[in-house]
Amino acid sequence: MVTIDYGELNDTLYHRRPAGTLRGYKAHQLVSADELPALAGKCDVTADVNFTDLHQLAQNCVGDRVQYMSQHDYLKDLADPTSAADRHLIAVPGAGDHFNVLIQHRFES
Repeated sequence: MVTIDYGELNDTLYHRRPAGTLRGYKAHQLVSADELPALAGKCDVTADVNFTDLHQLAQNCVGDRVQYMSQHDYLKDLADPTSAADRHLIAVPGAGDHFNVLIQHRFES
């Protein structure tokens, strides 16, 4: 299974967002977690992925082999350097280091 999303490992994630990662957006404006109940159904809700938790769950619960990397590292060998869209996906700074990838490999018993 491959998970690609914005988020970080525990130490970086909660250092950057000590109050938590839940937030919203309304008309492209940031909405704090405290404001969300009053705007239910009127804004987009999002949260950063805690990749440390996903990594530990995969290893401890189902014994998967896990790889974690940036989107840049995941896509760099597949990207077409002549494609603006591909260059955007691997750009650092940019989408290439704003998104991270967790790959889980299940071993057959």
